[in-house]
Amino acid sequence: MKISKFIFLAILTITIASCGSDDDSGSGTPDQIVITPSVSIGDIDGILALPPGTDITDLISFGQPNGVSTADQESVLELGERFVLARPAGLLSTDIFIYDAIYFFDELDEEIDYDLFISQYLTLVIPSGESASYYEEAPTTVLLNVDDVEDEFDLNWKYDIECYIVRESVEYGPFIIDPKLRLKGRNTLN
Repeated sequence: MKISKFIFLAILTITIASCGSDDDSGSGTPDQIVITPSVSIGDIDGILALPPGTDITDLISFGQPNGVSTADQESVLELGERFVLARPAGLLSTDIFIYDAIYFFDELDEEIDYDLFISQYLTLVIPSGESASYYEEAPTTVLLNVDDVEDEFDLNWKYDIECYIVRESVEYGPFIIDPKLRLKGRNTLN
């Protein structure tokens, strides 16, 4: 296991343990808005033929309008909303899609430390019925709550999703998906 992956898993464990949520798998609280991108994979067999480490962003859709690439698609969240990354459409019913790691980057494409910075704004939530070690195993869904935002400005991040696809007991990947995320500030207009 790479050192960075080990550190990422250790940080996730600490974050999850401190979260202590037994919230359900995406429905949120009654007044919480849940943002779930409509993730779909076009040519799954073409993706499975790619070498590990390939960026498959252009082969994935986050439900964006025609003419907008996934790399340019931005999910916009506000305070109190929940972001859910679930199983993409386009897989065989027997395929397993695993979200192995998420890395956040600033506007200068420099990695941002989750524990030192991102966790001030986003909290990982364990789906209902899952163990506290859910994110250490092979998570098939990622739940992020927006717990805080800035007052006067938006936070703009890119994030890389490192994922695997398991078909007939064969693991393919890791593959990289590279979308964008914006947390709207409290007092910003758009």
